[in-house]
Formats: sequence, C-alpha cells, structure tokens
Amino acid sequence: MTAKQVNDKYLYPWHEKGVTPLVKMLAILGILVLFCAAFSAISTLMTTLLAVMTEPQGLSPGSLLNALLFLLIPLVVLGLVIFGLKKIWPYAFAPGDFKLKGSPVAADALSQGFEVRFSERFPARTFRGKGGVRFEAEQLVLDGALPPSLGLQLGIIAVVTLVPLLLFGVGLGIIPAFILAGLIGKKETSRHVLYGDTRELSVKGRVVSFSCPGEAPNKFKFRVASADSERLYRELYQHCPQAVAEWGDQLRRTLG
Repeated sequence: MTAKQVNDKYLYPWHEKGVTPLVKMLAILGILVLFCAAFSAISTLMTTLLAVMTEPQGLSPGSLLNALLFLLIPLVVLGLVIFGLKKIWPYAFAPGDFKLKGSPVAADALSQGFEVRFSERFPARTFRGKGGVRFEAEQLVLDGALPPSLGLQLGIIAVVTLVPLLLFGVGLGIIPAFILAGLIGKKETSRHVLYGDTRELSVKGRVVSFSCPGEAPNKFKFRVASADSERLYRELYQHCPQAVAEWGDQLRRTLG
C-alpha cells in the first residue's frame, strides 16, 4: 500500500503508518479462512451442477427450486470471498512495522543509524532479519546477518534428517531442519556501498531495495520503522535524490 491508497489519508509516503505483526497475522488467517470458504462454495456449486446435468428425468419444480437455491448460495459466498480478499489482502502483504529498541531519532538528525529489517531477495544470498543501515557522506553502510550458502544449508538438512533416519529410524522434521540450517553458519557482517554504485534503487513507502556490483551480498531490501520513515526520506533526498524524484517538490518544501 502506498500513501495514496489508504483513503487519501496520508499526503506523503513518510506519513504512512505501518501494519503491526498482529494485524498481519489476523489478515493472513482471514485469507486462509476465505480460501477455505471459497473451496467449500466451489465444491457445492460443482456438485449441484453435476446433479442437475445427470438427472435423467429432469427436475421437478420443487427440485429445481432447491437446485437454484444450492446454486445461489455458493455464488453469494464467492462474491463475499472476493470482497473480503480485496479488503484484507493489502494488510496481509503490506510491510510490517516494528518497535525500535531505543527512543526514535529526531527526523532532522542526519547520518544517524537506522534499525531495519532485511528481506530475502530470492535467489540472491543477502542479509535477512534484523540489521542496521547508516547513510554516511559518500557511502551506505549496511550491517546484517548473512545466511549460509544454499549448498551448506542443504548439507545440514541432509545430515540432521536423512542420516539419523537411515541409522536410527528417526530424523529431525523438515521444518526444524530448515530453521537449524538457517541458523548454523549465519555470519554477521557489514557491506559498504558507494552511492554511485547503487543500481535499481527503489523506494516504496518504508521499503528500500537496490543492488550493487561485487560479491554477495549485492542485492538488498530493507524496511525501516514508521517512526523513522520521515528521516529515511530526508537521508535519501540528501544522498540519492533520484530515488525520491517523484516527491522532489514536496521534499524541498516540507523537509528542506
């Protein structure tokens, strides 16, 4: 969701409020419930149509009325499902907000660090989870956790699932194995990227993504907390004005 999509409540993207984890969880749960309702409605619809088509003698007036009723109810349910999905979907997939560990930094305090949440950019090996970003005079400094390589993760999964299963008849479940594989070999590191080396720099609300030359990690996607949104745009306007060119006039007037 962008600022313009929330009933025109937010004039600028740095005013946009984030979606809390609880709201995202409820929205995802609501989507699952709606999909179940849609599956049930489609099953009822197909069963009724099949019954009508295979009736050899045709339907009596009473049976025809019942059949029309059984056709109408699923169609109404499907309409409600589509309406519900349209309302809930943006909340389920909007960038999640999070609380800062410390007190928020003043919006006009430049060159201060940001607490961020990195997102995976499949299939690239890049930072994931909690991290930090700092806009310096000539470069962007990113601190984060780099997960192990795909080969190492597959090796760990095989060791903790297949090997014990073959030897002892019991192995670790696939989901715990994936979690363990992601934790073992995780490396805390930093990446310094010159502003001139950023490629495909994109800003959507509180989410920034870009790539750069060199070895992994070289593709990044991160989001800041709502409390840091205005400060993010100030930093981008200062160091990467092309990324916020759409809001250039407003930034000059409101952020200085």
